Amino acid sequence: MNWEQRIDRAAKVGRFTAAERQRARSWASCAVGEHRDEYRGTAVPRKVGQLSSWKYMPADPVLSRLGVEFFGEVMENRAEGARAIHRKIQRRLANLPTKYAAVPA
Repeated sequence: MNWEQRIDRAAKVGRFTAAERQRARSWASCAVGEHRDEYRGTAVPRKVGQLSSWKYMPADPVLSRLGVEFFGEVMENRAEGARAIHRKIQRRLANLPTKYAAVPA
């Protein structure tokens, strides 16, 4: 199940599951991180340190901000807010600046 499907489900039932909330907490499995295989070594996620919760984060500051906003919407069980930010994430990924172009991982 991807984040679009999780958001649809949450909108129907009125909340995100505990497992979804947990997934939203990690850069490796959040709405940004689910695209890491498509953008290996670029804007999604890069290794930045040893702290477990911040082991990976986007190189692109816009994706980083959107990811944090998305996390907040999921934690507050605001499915429509999460959907709006998810769409912004999708647009950003489709139009990444050249400096975040793919590089070998």
